[in-house]
Amino acid sequence: CGLTELPETIGACVSLKKLDLAKNDLADLPSSLENLKKLEILFVLGNRRMTKVPAVLARVASLTRLGLRSNGLTALEGARLPPHLVHVIFTDNFIATIDEKAYEKFGTVRKLMLANNRLTTFDGGKDPTKNLRSLELLRLSNNDLEGLPATV
Repeated sequence: CGLTELPETIGACVSLKKLDLAKNDLADLPSSLENLKKLEILFVLGNRRMTKVPAVLARVASLTRLGLRSNGLTALEGARLPPHLVHVIFTDNFIATIDEKAYEKFGTVRKLMLANNRLTTFDGGKDPTKNLRSLELLRLSNNDLEGLPATV
């Protein structure tokens, strides 16, 4: 579509359950997104100016499926991730680091896609047994990984 920003009025769509913002030119998402209490699925694909997970997503507690594929993400920060994720797609970005809080939020994630990034480690954080306990599918292909957690 070519949107460079999503209008704040999106927050008035309070019945919205799925939002697809693919192939735009977004760098961030508006704070009014936190008003979407029923939003379960969000896809933001091909927005190369988006270098960080939008901070507002941490306040969208209903979000369980998140697709941030083919953007410009360079790191995963737990403070920016929703609390109840189940399926997550971060493929085709430039992610080189995952912080401890992000690993902690992966505790509910069943499907985690991290292929085609720049990761050198995927250690599961300080407690991989807890942080990765729900994983059923993990995609890490085409990274620069030097190892995986010894225990899960």
